[in-house]
Amino acid sequence: MSEHRILHVESPASIGLDTGRLCIRAEGRPPWFGSVENVAALSLADPAIRVSSQALSALAERGAVVLLADDRHLPVALVQPVRASSLVAGRIRLQAERMAAHPAHVDELWADIVSAKLAMQADALKRRGLNGHLRLSRLAGRVTPGDASNVEAQAARHYWKCFFPSGFRRAKRDAADHLNAKLNYGYAVLRALVARHLALAGLEPSLGLHHRGATNPFNLADDLMEPLRPIVDGIVRDELMEEGPLDREAKRALLGVMERSVRLDDGREYRLHAALESIVQSLVRAMERPGRARLVLPEACGDAAE
Repeated sequence: MSEHRILHVESPASIGLDTGRLCIRAEGRPPWFGSVENVAALSLADPAIRVSSQALSALAERGAVVLLADDRHLPVALVQPVRASSLVAGRIRLQAERMAAHPAHVDELWADIVSAKLAMQADALKRRGLNGHLRLSRLAGRVTPGDASNVEAQAARHYWKCFFPSGFRRAKRDAADHLNAKLNYGYAVLRALVARHLALAGLEPSLGLHHRGATNPFNLADDLMEPLRPIVDGIVRDELMEEGPLDREAKRALLGVMERSVRLDDGREYRLHAALESIVQSLVRAMERPGRARLVLPEACGDAAE
């Protein structure tokens, strides 16, 4: 996949294949044609959209995911590729065995994820000239295996108080205010992208390091996306702060998260899709060599005086 596009369709349309190309036809518009190989995700936000099984199969074969939205245009379901191969079966078995046999290593991996998240939150504040980043940097250095002291929750209260205007309160579900609705949409897109890379690597997304909800099919995706959340936060604060609904322009801006650059702690910058591939492959290595291999994670760009 060379362009790694996210396609968003939010009006009645018919989607299928035409001479091997993905084709989107809508009344009153010329048909759109594109290479299936270049699609990382297809977002469908209207109940009248029709998609052929042939198009869905072609997208799945090339590793794309399909997001389905409800009548409020919020993602409610994810169709992701299933790679029926010996690699997948072996990886899932290895993943389950290693996580059960090496809980201390799992706790260390989760501590690394939380530390990276707090450092990225500190960086998000610092880049925008906001107060509070030094405290988050200090908290990032205090995370213990498994985050037994729940430093993440302490940091979250501080971060949201500093990042958005006074009076903002983070709401995860059924949020009525425009800021939370936009955050939740952006996180859903990010979650889908992480889940896609887990599926491509042959890992089971329901087997999380820290998130272990019995009814959550994406626990592991929720783990790995934590340090990347501040990228979505930044899009909302920088581009979508104005009072207003989660409209077409807002969704287009949030779907653009894939175009953002991410610096990893290997010292290099990547587009998000390439960064996710590196992060997931580092998790595979950590599962293969518990205690000897660590995660490659997003890295902040350094401290500055508050």
